[in-house]
Amino acid sequence: MRATPSAALLLAALFTACGPELLGEEIGCDWFSGDNCWKASLEAAAGCFHADDDKGVLAADGRSCTFPDGTEISFHETVDLAHLDTMRWDFSITSNGQFCLSFREPDAETRELETVLGTYREEVINIGLQYTCPSGQRYKVLRANNLLSCDDWKSILPGVQVLWSETGLSFSFKGGPQGTTSVFACDLQ
Repeated sequence: MRATPSAALLLAALFTACGPELLGEEIGCDWFSGDNCWKASLEAAAGCFHADDDKGVLAADGRSCTFPDGTEISFHETVDLAHLDTMRWDFSITSNGQFCLSFREPDAETRELETVLGTYREEVINIGLQYTCPSGQRYKVLRANNLLSCDDWKSILPGVQVLWSETGLSFSFKGGPQGTTSVFACDLQ
């Protein structure tokens, strides 16, 4: 099984030199370990998440994954199990036709999670990080590498974890209320 790095945005921030100014309140480890809008966004969509052992069926064309309970994941970019290490994620989840969430990585420096609360956005800017909550409130980390000093930084910082093989994949969010939050697991039929 292969995995994507859980802190890819953090590492990208370490090597970025130019860009717009960071806006909002400066935050540190306490913001990530406490209640925050990333965790609230995950909690708002928790009813649509599936444990890793509750697998959906990945369509042969790599464009969807369906679960017996009516949950469907629509991939806006084809899932190719041979090349997930370079994939930028872009998918939506519905449950019995009702919107649950969408997640996308429009570029290597940006992630967006939309739930019923609105859109959470994180961006690498210069050597820092910008977080925008669904409420519009903005937060910043001036030097992303400072977060490496946080206790348990691998589990408290927002991120994604993808595990895959030739026959399926699992997708999880990191930094959730209980650390890693399983979102879906899908196997080819």
